[in-house]
Amino acid sequence: MARLNTSYNRLFILSSALFLAFSGTKTHSQQLPSVALVVEDNSAPEGFDFVGSYLVDSMVRIRNGKSHTITIPNTQYRVYSNGIEVRLYQSSSEGAFHSYKIYRSDGISEQDQLGNISIKPGLQARHISEDTIKQISLTQDHLTITQFPPITNTVVVTFAKRLAQRDTNR
Repeated sequence: MARLNTSYNRLFILSSALFLAFSGTKTHSQQLPSVALVVEDNSAPEGFDFVGSYLVDSMVRIRNGKSHTITIPNTQYRVYSNGIEVRLYQSSSEGAFHSYKIYRSDGISEQDQLGNISIKPGLQARHISEDTIKQISLTQDHLTITQFPPITNTVVVTFAKRLAQRDTNR
């Protein structure tokens, strides 16, 4: 079978994410909000769409089975995607970004307090370098960054919530 064109793959992934966002799928008698993951933004890097701005809620370091919450004052990420890659720009660092390759765009599973599992529109992406593995889960409401630093038994998890567009610092 012939390899699919890269542009077609990009369009398919982006359209899949938008379909999930607009589908209004019901899960356990709750209606998901029909909000697109991609919105317009004039400051987006060429070839990328603005996904949203996310404010870090907390950071947790897990070591030896114990977690330690770390307070991160006013850290915000601007998130962009082209359907193949996700870029996270920290608001305090102009032009610098972290790049993650999308490996799954068919939704993010969540478990409620009763143990019911539901799927929310979203995607997962990862960045693997010679010394660190990072993975993100991105939904219309939340950004979770999981980091596995080198030569340690520590895992770092960062939780962020999406800001309303009027609260975004541009």
